[in-house]
Amino acid sequence: MLKPVVSAIEGAAVGGALAAAIVADISIAGNSAKIVDPHTLIGLVAGDGAAIIWPLLCGMARTKLHLLTGQPLDGKGAADIGLVSLAVEDDKVVERAMEFARKMAVQPVAAIRWTKHSLNGWLRMATPMFDHSLALEYVTLLGPDIKSLLKPKRAAS
Repeated sequence: MLKPVVSAIEGAAVGGALAAAIVADISIAGNSAKIVDPHTLIGLVAGDGAAIIWPLLCGMARTKLHLLTGQPLDGKGAADIGLVSLAVEDDKVVERAMEFARKMAVQPVAAIRWTKHSLNGWLRMATPMFDHSLALEYVTLLGPDIKSLLKPKRAAS
């Protein structure tokens, strides 16, 4: 799709839903939004796009910190490291997202479309990494780590 996409993150954005929100062209988060990718905490590879999107947005060091440990961020922290475009007061998230959407809606269509296409070239170049990380996520879905985490715990007698 070559139309611009704006996301509004209120409350919690986790895992795949977070990936969808941050891949938007402009992502607006509330200052206190809870942003976390818990894949590794539950025994899975972060293979739903996080391995591509996070490094492009905030660099490899920050990506490894958050994806390898599952360390959460609030919206302000996510904006500070470049994971989201902007953090705003919690009650202004949708309003600000709509402002950006309206602004782009009246800008020259071809300029917006082809600028977006050019910038998304970075994501297209990363397609092999997406395929690889997604395959590894499926491998971990069948592996011993996830099985041990899903096994019911017996109550101590």
